[in-house]
Amino acid sequence: MEFKMGLYEGPFNSIKSGKKTVEVRLSDQKRRDLRKGDTIEFTKLPEENEKFT
Repeated sequence: MEFKMGLYEGPFNSIKSGKKTVEVRLSDQKRRDLRKGDTIEFTKLPEENEKFT
């Protein structure tokens, strides 16, 4: 399953470069559905002009 999550520029760039390897989120229903092997498409906010999986 693929999930979509938005990140502001700092965290987005850190994860994309590999400097940051963990993103902490509230344990809401969307995050509870994540399973090993799922993919996450991160979108850079607020412009939403850059993405990576």
